[in-house]
Amino acid sequence: MYNPNDDSLKISSFTLGTAQLGLPYGVANRTGKPDRRTAVSILERAEALGVNSIDTAAGYGDAEEVIGEWLRSRKNDTTPIVTTKISGIQGATAKDREKNLRIQVEDSKRRLGLDCIPVLMLHRFDDFSNDPNGISQVFRSLKANGDIRFCGISLYENNDYAMIADSEMDVVQVPINILDWRLIASGKLKLLIDAKKNIFVRSVFLQGLIFMSPNTLSKDMSFCAPVLEKLANLCEKYQLPAGELAISAVLSLPGIASVVIGCETLEQVESNAAIISRSSRLTEMQIEGIWDAFSDIDARVIDPRLWLL
Repeated sequence: MYNPNDDSLKISSFTLGTAQLGLPYGVANRTGKPDRRTAVSILERAEALGVNSIDTAAGYGDAEEVIGEWLRSRKNDTTPIVTTKISGIQGATAKDREKNLRIQVEDSKRRLGLDCIPVLMLHRFDDFSNDPNGISQVFRSLKANGDIRFCGISLYENNDYAMIADSEMDVVQVPINILDWRLIASGKLKLLIDAKKNIFVRSVFLQGLIFMSPNTLSKDMSFCAPVLEKLANLCEKYQLPAGELAISAVLSLPGIASVVIGCETLEQVESNAAIISRSSRLTEMQIEGIWDAFSDIDARVIDPRLWLL
């Protein structure tokens, strides 16, 4: 749990993603956005299962408000480690950008009902790369004033990882999953590990794609069928279900602090917690088998931004 006087970040392997609590999110989403009562129940159940880390964003619909409502209703004195993200920092000058960033931070604090945000991340790399010195200075000030405890950034594969490794960012969130090995192959993940960043992994289930059957894909997603057939063959070979194999593959990588997994039902929270508890370190031979299967993959499969839904 979050302690503002602790300089370390102690988090559970399972970080609850909350995009689904504020938006009808994900290619495999069949139930839509849960109502407030269900959303609060999901947060309560996750905490009961040992999840002490929650990932959200100002852009996730009303997810911050839902989390804030839950936090205010809790009788526990400790606060979960809430990570929220802001984006679209506006302003022609450094002073204008600082003002806009501070306004967004105050808005998130108000919605979450927190005096200090445990982890504040930028949702877009450009918000940092356009003014790295200015943004770093604002982050230092926000820390000094007690508005945030840790700062970080959410990255995509094509961003400048060397810049972030050399920055004052404490936490970095990156997309890695059993189908997508680009960060490992390029050495970008190693840059973050060597810089001792706290690394969160998102998209571990690729918005639920890895659970889908090649035979039930929509016409627009049919290009994923050959990859899902390969995945099914690996699951049979290793005698592991898709979810357990996917989690084990990511947590077998060095330097990973936690995986961010979204849930829209209580059953999914329980299922994901169980999958993580059963995960195991894969052998080098198993990792090599996964690499051989997915080292040359259609970019459309591993980048949801390219999905035409």
